Amino acid sequence: MTKLLFTFFSIIFYFAAYSQSTSPVTTVPVELGRTIQYQSTADWVKTSFYQDKKKGVEILNYERKAVETEANKRFVATQACKTEPARGADIKTYSLASLAFFQKKKDFKILKTITHTDGLLQISYAIGYWATYTDDTGITHKVIIIHGIHPNGKGFQFFIDCPEPAFVTLEEEITAQVRSLQIK
Repeated sequence: MTKLLFTFFSIIFYFAAYSQSTSPVTTVPVELGRTIQYQSTADWVKTSFYQDKKKGVEILNYERKAVETEANKRFVATQACKTEPARGADIKTYSLASLAFFQKKKDFKILKTITHTDGLLQISYAIGYWATYTDDTGITHKVIIIHGIHPNGKGFQFFIDCPEPAFVTLEEEITAQVRSLQIK
């Protein structure tokens, strides 16, 4: 009887451990400026928050837990979200002006433009870009950049910057965050 109980509890323990190891990644909601919200994993840690109430600007920065490659190198992805007055701009004008920051990066290149019709971006009055650039150490980064305008007239910028060696590990997580972007 004792052997039977031991076997029974061993099986229960095995299934409990298995179900925990295969459970989905837990996400947490992130919201900025009563304008935009999205889901992020707990591996992203807030590094800073800036608010200028007079100008109506809010910036939220995150850094992801480092990803270690097979070559034992560690790479850290970053994420930022900014809300600001769009001053009556249309999405194309707003986006082109906002891209100036990235266009200064070495070897900056837009690989693909995305909109809500692609299925990745769920917000209709927004535009996104998959892009690359090379940092000062010679490492290529993949960047997803999203620009949008809320019906209340606020513009938002969302981006994730990921060193290319870590991108293979984080691509699914990054695209899930972009899919979760919603107007608040």
